[in-house]
Amino acid sequence: MYIANPRCRDHREAAHEGCRATTHWADADKLRRDYPEVEVLADCLHTYDPQDLHGNGHVFTSAGVTAGIDLIEADLGRVTALAVARRLVMFLRRPGGQAQFSALLTPEPSRVSRLAALLEWIPAHLSADLSLEALAAQAHMTPRTLSRVFVQELGMGPGRYVERIRLEAARHLLQDAQASIVTVARLTGFAHPENLRRSFHKHLSVSPQEYAERFA
Repeated sequence: MYIANPRCRDHREAAHEGCRATTHWADADKLRRDYPEVEVLADCLHTYDPQDLHGNGHVFTSAGVTAGIDLIEADLGRVTALAVARRLVMFLRRPGGQAQFSALLTPEPSRVSRLAALLEWIPAHLSADLSLEALAAQAHMTPRTLSRVFVQELGMGPGRYVERIRLEAARHLLQDAQASIVTVARLTGFAHPENLRRSFHKHLSVSPQEYAERFA
């Protein structure tokens, strides 16, 4: 997707030599063919870079709709990105240079002040040990206190929250066709595809394979 900068007024003119762009990895080859003078960056989420030394930092392209939320955060800040994400019912936040894999947006710190740092940390460590004891140590609380604060501020216990975040991350990876089911299970902390399958059936009443075939 293009949002033209001053020297690329129309998206068809964005093929000027030296411009950089990204798109979903599945369409990268087509973009290269259609715009041979564009430098296509197939493994990044967006091309916004205000510090770009080549003068292309304000050519706004993204790998997809959810990656556009990441671009908005990079350009306009977290508050605006959160507002847009909630409006579109999206939950992803990824730095532009990161490969097309995501971390989930966390609730506003004002609503979860005691958990803000922990909720920011969890999505980036989905494959780590996220047991109650490990989370309590990360949050510098006792397991009992952490459980109580989770219920008070999020309406659910830590275990249920972690499973929901892992499931949401897996769901988006499958939607974007970014990895195999085995890899998705590993990256999101389910470890084994069978654990991923059980969680999908429990919460979505479909298997990961069925979900990917239906929504990818």
